[in-house]
Amino acid sequence: MRKAVIKLFALSLSMFIISGCTQKDETLFPTTADSNNAASAKSSSAIKLQSDLPVLGTTVFEPIAIAQGQSTGTFVGQKVSSFRSELVNLQTAIKKHNDDLQKIRGSVIASSTDYTNSINDVETRLQAGTTPGNPYAVASLQKAQDNIKGMTGNAILTNQLSTRVVSDIAMTSYVVNSIKASYSVSGAVDEDHAQLKVLQDEAEKTNVILNNMLNEINNDYARQQQYIDTANKTILSLEEPVRVGRFGAYTRPSASDGATPIVPFSVAPAAKSIDVSAVQQESFSSRPLLAVKFNKNNVNYKDGLNRAVKGALQAKPTMMFDIVAVSPVSAAPEVKNTARTKATEIFQEVIAVGVSPENVSLSAKSKADANSSEVHIYVK
Repeated sequence: MRKAVIKLFALSLSMFIISGCTQKDETLFPTTADSNNAASAKSSSAIKLQSDLPVLGTTVFEPIAIAQGQSTGTFVGQKVSSFRSELVNLQTAIKKHNDDLQKIRGSVIASSTDYTNSINDVETRLQAGTTPGNPYAVASLQKAQDNIKGMTGNAILTNQLSTRVVSDIAMTSYVVNSIKASYSVSGAVDEDHAQLKVLQDEAEKTNVILNNMLNEINNDYARQQQYIDTANKTILSLEEPVRVGRFGAYTRPSASDGATPIVPFSVAPAAKSIDVSAVQQESFSSRPLLAVKFNKNNVNYKDGLNRAVKGALQAKPTMMFDIVAVSPVSAAPEVKNTARTKATEIFQEVIAVGVSPENVSLSAKSKADANSSEVHIYVK
C-alpha cells in the first residue's frame, strides 16, 4: 500500500513538473502575436525617440575643382594666378567647414539622444510611482543636465563655425569683385580674359556653396538653442516630481510652450552670444569709430567708412574692428533685419579696404535710445 502511495505521488509530481514546464515555455517563447506586439512597441519607441531629437540639416557640402591655367606673363595674368590661389584656399576651407559641421551634427544627435533617454527613464519611474528622491531618478536627471552642457558646447561650436564661414563669404565676394574689376585693366591678352571668365564662374559657385552652408549652419544653431531652452524647462519641471516621487500635475514642456524663438544672425557673430554685452565691448573703444544711421533711403556712408578704416589702419596696421548691428529694443523684425543686412555690407566693405577677415567680427545688440537701424564700428 505504501509503495502504491509513493508511486501515485511520483506520478502526480511528474505531471506537475510537466505542467510547470509548459507554462514556463509559454513565457520564454511567446506566441507570434506577442512577438509582433513587442516589435511594434520597440518600433513605436524608436519613432518617439527620433521625434524628440532636434531636426538638423543634412547637406554635405563639397568643394568644387578649380581649373588650372597657363601664366601669360602679363600683369593681369599675375592677378589671375593670385585669384586662382585664393579660390583653391577657399575650397580647402569649404572641406574643413563641412567636416566640422558633420562632426558637430553627430555630437548634437548623440547628446540629445542621451538626454532623451535620461528624461524617459525619470518619467517612467515617476509614472509607476517611486520613492521620494529616488537616487536612480536623481542620477538620471543629473545626467540629463550634463547632456545639456554638451549640447550648449555644440551650439557654441556651431556659432563659431558660422563666423568662419562668414569670413570666407566676405573673401569670396572680394575675389568676385576683384575679378570683375580686372577686365578693365590695360595690358591684358585674350587668354587673361578667358581665364578670368572661368575664375569668375568658379568664384560665384563658391559663393553659392558658402551661403547655402551658412543658411544651414544658422538654422542648425537656431534649432539647437530652441532644443536647449525646452530641455532646461523640462528638467526644472521634473525636479519637484522627483523630490516627492510622483508626477502630480507634470506635463513635459514642448518647444511651443512659451519658448522664445531663437532667430540666428544672418551672419552669426564672432562672439559666443548673439547680443554684445558690456563686458565684450570693454576691450574695444567705448565710442564707435563710425556710427551710421539708416533712417532714410540711400544713406551715403562708403566714403566716410573708407576714410575712417584707412585712418585706423595707418595708426595701427593690426587694428581689430567690431561691426555691430544696432536696433531699438522694441524694433520690428524688419528693422532688425535691416541693421544686420547693413552690418554685413559694411563687413564686406571693411574687408575690401584691406583689413584681414580675421581682424573683423560681427555682432548685434539692442539699444533703448536707438530710433532706427544703425551700424557701429568699434576698434582696438
